[in-house]
Amino acid sequence: MEYEITSSETQSTKRTLTVIAVTGAVISVVCAVIRVLLSARGGQELAGPLLGLLGIGIILGLFVALLAFNTRLQVALDEKESREKTTI
Repeated sequence: MEYEITSSETQSTKRTLTVIAVTGAVISVVCAVIRVLLSARGGQELAGPLLGLLGIGIILGLFVALLAFNTRLQVALDEKESREKTTI
């Protein structure tokens, strides 16, 4: 017996994945802005390790956003495919 996905479950999943993706993108942007401001200021005592940490934050935020958008797209395509199967 196959598991049937309801419309409310799909909408909830898509909404959650969208929130995760947007949050990851916002974190990346915030890290990038802070990194630019710190490097422009030229404070060398904290700039080295902190700039590295912010660079990692940018990369991880973009990676999480990409994975969430990819998963959301896959959920939408699966939903469309299952809808087409039920109408045939």
